[in-house]
Amino acid sequence: MKRWALFLGVTLLALACAATKGPDPKDMVLGPEDIPPGFNMDEAGTGVLTNEKLAGDEGDTRELLRRLQSWGRRTGYGVTFVRDLDKASPATALSIQNLVSVYKDEEGAQKAFQYPSTNPKQEATSLPVPTIGHEAKAYRSTQKINDLEIAHILVEFRYGNLVSQVATISPAPFASVEEALGYARIVLGHMKGLPPEKGPREFALAAAQAK
Repeated sequence: MKRWALFLGVTLLALACAATKGPDPKDMVLGPEDIPPGFNMDEAGTGVLTNEKLAGDEGDTRELLRRLQSWGRRTGYGVTFVRDLDKASPATALSIQNLVSVYKDEEGAQKAFQYPSTNPKQEATSLPVPTIGHEAKAYRSTQKINDLEIAHILVEFRYGNLVSQVATISPAPFASVEEALGYARIVLGHMKGLPPEKGPREFALAAAQAK
């Protein structure tokens, strides 16, 4: 009887710990299987993003850290894919980035979502987008690198207490919000634990080809 009681106690403790841990953002971000061929994962731009690390990437570290903590951000995971330039097509993204953040509750996630996502020093144009998850927004900004104009498209959406940012970097003439939206829908599918109507890779390829 004591053995069964001990077993039951250990089992309940394990279940409680699993419930407390919550969702793992690493399981929700884009994976290699979601990206068209020709991309490599950038190890430097991939990994767990704690509040301290995320705030450290911005200008006012202490202020952003305070905001992240007040919103109840628990953790996050970011991933970056970079296209092999030898195989790059001008009509597709050169880089794809994705970040998923987990908040304590939906209210905190809403506050984080409502906070400006773009760099105030960089002009960005708001883009119309359909609703993804519970709410979504998108922006486009451009910059010149040598003689090449690069467009940065950011799609951000909230699903419950989860907030995701998907960004594509492309030659400006070929940049399309539809490509970023395609990847965002894949991430939403991961969040829901449901496969998209098409396989993730086919979904991404279709989005890129629909330009």
